[in-house]
Amino acid sequence: GVVAPAAATGHGAGGDAATQAPDLAKAADSLKQKLEANPDDGEGWALLARTYRAIEDFPAADAAFDKARALLPPDPILL
Repeated sequence: GVVAPAAATGHGAGGDAATQAPDLAKAADSLKQKLEANPDDGEGWALLARTYRAIEDFPAADAAFDKARALLPPDPILL
């Protein structure tokens, strides 16, 4: 039905976050490893922070946002 295509694109309502959480957690782990090799990538830290927020790892999101804010120009989105 209508729900399957929306869920497949990640833009539907319902259980999408729960089904995407393992994939997002893997993406966060991969990105964190890349950032350990390139710790001055402010955009990368901001992306990691948003990913952690999406999987509801708020302490890790806060730490990544702190690193992003230290590296990037002032941006209200990062506050």
